[in-house]
Amino acid sequence: MAWEGCLDSETARIQFIDLAKKWSLGYTNIIRTSLSFKRGDEWYLEYFMIVFFTDIFDEIDKLILPETVETETLLAIKEVVDFDENYFVELLNAEPFDPFPSSHEKYSTIIPSEARTNLWYYFEPFTRSEFPGNWRFPALSVDANSSNNKCNLPRKDTLDLELLSHEKPYSGLIDLLDTFAIPHSTIDRGYSSPRAVWLISNPATVLSSSKISDGAVKLEIRCPEKLDSQNLSVGMRILTGKPPIIRKSIPSPKFEWTNEGRWKKGVVEESIKDATVADIHLNYKDEFLGHLWINDPQKSLNPRHLFHKLFDKKNVIGSEFFNLKSDFFEDSISLLLNLFELSSVTYGGIPTLKEAPDILAYSQQGHLFVIECTTTDVGRSGKLLKLNQRCREIREAANQGGIGILHILPMMFTPLMREETKACWDEAANFGISLICHENIQHLINRVEAPPSPKELYDSAVALIPKKNNQLGIENLDGGG
Repeated sequence: MAWEGCLDSETARIQFIDLAKKWSLGYTNIIRTSLSFKRGDEWYLEYFMIVFFTDIFDEIDKLILPETVETETLLAIKEVVDFDENYFVELLNAEPFDPFPSSHEKYSTIIPSEARTNLWYYFEPFTRSEFPGNWRFPALSVDANSSNNKCNLPRKDTLDLELLSHEKPYSGLIDLLDTFAIPHSTIDRGYSSPRAVWLISNPATVLSSSKISDGAVKLEIRCPEKLDSQNLSVGMRILTGKPPIIRKSIPSPKFEWTNEGRWKKGVVEESIKDATVADIHLNYKDEFLGHLWINDPQKSLNPRHLFHKLFDKKNVIGSEFFNLKSDFFEDSISLLLNLFELSSVTYGGIPTLKEAPDILAYSQQGHLFVIECTTTDVGRSGKLLKLNQRCREIREAANQGGIGILHILPMMFTPLMREETKACWDEAANFGISLICHENIQHLINRVEAPPSPKELYDSAVALIPKKNNQLGIENLDGGG
């Protein structure tokens, strides 16, 4: 399907529903999250998220911890239920479509009637900012922008005190929002302006065990047992170090399929002479699901990495990257950037240069990445503020010196997962700082054999600047394609 760059609200809703129905056979569970506040004797819903989930790698109960928190004025619920196809069809086919369904057995929440008459839909066909990576996680955001009956939410200090004294205590409202993965901007909206977010996970994946060896590409893909695997196909872009790029398609019948309990696994091997690196695209019913880069470990299209591997016997730029002591994180990032043909200058280890950023990385095309590295809380000790100030000084010096640097971008590298940095997203958004987290660093490592251009790196890093007030965008630091 061709996605238009700018969709009207109703078209956005229809396109999301069509895609959700197309992928529905792959779903195994539903995750529901809600936040409500008390007005009088009733609970009024402020935020609702529903995720139709394919837990391709793990049991859902290992990924999501159900929880209910009720105080005098706040009610937060996260629950996991088995996927019910009839319930799914009922939700999507309801006329009119209700983006705020409530089926909790104990609690009843209210949506003012006037809020349901002024709904605005926004469809993100690729992924949300919470789920960076190469695999699709489409979303439909629904805002009820009613101007009637607008009221203030309970005071934050009141909510903090209630949560501090809860039987399962939280350090305050922000702690609860982060735990339930609810955006901080929710508390700024107020009664009668609820927001709903619907998410669908892609129904299949290419396994990381796929590989290139001895001129053969071996692919392994996995999907739920009830999904029609005959609708899956793979496209490949294969790099040999010589033009042109080889492009091939492998339909499902070429795969050898086996059942693995609730999963099906497909394996195929294609002989491709001189294959060094391949970008594997997975499709279902002609819809792109995502992609994975694989490479022949004995070859390289990157001469810097080829020679680096002579000395990297323990695979530091690879599987052991995140197992190093935190003392070496900054040096490892600097080395990784150099392998991407950037020229990096490292200041962090020199005591008399503590006012400098940890790393400055330059490209020959006029990009400058101003980098701080941290292995602890990203927002600790004013790190983002300091990075913003240093970057501002560098911009002023570049302007005054007439230096031909086209793009200057502040970046914070951390081995933390992106979800663990949620508390700092608003601050990073204010300063325009790109957060490069565990998942994004792993994407970079996967691309080191066939590095993206500095412009691709820059564009992908810009996309990793958190969106203000939970505005959404594609976040995927692997250089595109």
